[in-house]
Amino acid sequence: IDPNARGAIERAREIQGLGEEEVLLSVRRQVISTMIHEAMHQLLFHTRVQNPQVAPPFWLAEGLAVSFETDRPGHAFGPDFDYGPRREVFERLLLEDRLVDLEAFVALERMPDRREGTARVFYHQGAALLSYLYRERPSELGRYLQSLQREPPGRPGPARQLELFEAAFGEVDRLERSW
Repeated sequence: IDPNARGAIERAREIQGLGEEEVLLSVRRQVISTMIHEAMHQLLFHTRVQNPQVAPPFWLAEGLAVSFETDRPGHAFGPDFDYGPRREVFERLLLEDRLVDLEAFVALERMPDRREGTARVFYHQGAALLSYLYRERPSELGRYLQSLQREPPGRPGPARQLELFEAAFGEVDRLERSW
């Protein structure tokens, strides 16, 4: 093991009370999940599921990538399969009332800041919303993705992002209640 990695493992063991094998397993799972996440971004643009000429709303870009995360790529995974680590964090954020208002959330083209807590909320909320829409509103999700394909190159802007979302799924408030 690299000496720098060994130091990180020792610190993690001290902080979390984990053994070296548990830390290595945790790191391995995180690396696999992250690699799949980043590969999904590439795949979604190269296959034109996402138009590389149009800035997607943040929730969609990250929600798609996050919804495919897994640490077990030999098993079925994707937005229609539960990935426990993400679901558990989302449920905790929901219980703590830390989610972003859906109307504002679907309109944003980027995160408002780079703080870890903000990223945690946005990534988990995006994945949960995407998975919900994929399972419960697949036709509307397909129309929504197609509408983004037809947008002129550039950044549609928050007002247009909201307009496209509501054209596909109906009023955000109503969707939020059913979700």
